[in-house]
Amino acid sequence: MTHLITLFTSIKTSSWKFLVPILGLLAPVKWIILLIGLFIILDTGFGIWAAKKTGKKITSTRFSSVISKMFIYQAVVLLLFGIDVVILGDFIKLFIGIPYVITKAAALIIIVNEGYSIDEKLKNVNPGKGLWFYVKRMLGLAKKLKREAEDLEITDKK
Repeated sequence: MTHLITLFTSIKTSSWKFLVPILGLLAPVKWIILLIGLFIILDTGFGIWAAKKTGKKITSTRFSSVISKMFIYQAVVLLLFGIDVVILGDFIKLFIGIPYVITKAAALIIIVNEGYSIDEKLKNVNPGKGLWFYVKRMLGLAKKLKREAEDLEITDKK
């Protein structure tokens, strides 16, 4: 039994020695990975909200697809990052000055796909009012607040 405890203790203490270099290698894409994860979580949240609004049943099968989607999207990004760094990095830099361009393009495609999914869910709940409707509404509100702030600034100067 003591050998088993010693084995688990040594694995626990030495696993950090392997984890830190791996995290260091992935540092250039950490924000891309987090952003994709955020969009998947947002899409899931909108999906739950839309299901409750439309009276659809939320099943564990549909909810478990979130985990597989998260894993597959992150794996694709990490795989393309590896291809970007190891195989195509220097070749692509000759033509395009953007580092990790393939990784960033794939991330953009994934994020746009999740955005469309959010848009579909909004349109299912409120027909004709998708994501673009709410973005324009928010921009209009921001412009109105800016004008009001400028008006207040002008009246304060008088």
